[in-house]
Amino acid sequence: FPQSEDYYTYPFQGVIDKLSIANKLCLELNLNIKDVAYIGDDLNDIKLLESVGFSAAPNNAPIYIKKKVDFVTISQGGKGAFREFIEEILGEETVLRLIEK
Repeated sequence: FPQSEDYYTYPFQGVIDKLSIANKLCLELNLNIKDVAYIGDDLNDIKLLESVGFSAAPNNAPIYIKKKVDFVTISQGGKGAFREFIEEILGEETVLRLIEK
């Protein structure tokens, strides 16, 4: 996978079996899939959403996706859902501390 000085990038497009890709990444990065958080909103996200430790969907995801996740954002996809997902993971205190720095 491509690497910069400070981070790795993992560009994937058109993936049907997202769980398989996630499992390969976890193996490479020495992570347990239960230590992963994932947000998704479509049929090809379901298996991964059911496998990770914390799953989420944006508010405008289909109801059958929202029933399978741990957290549903108030925001719609493309309108702040990912930020809300990250803030839910970090928690209010952490977010406020980051702002104060």
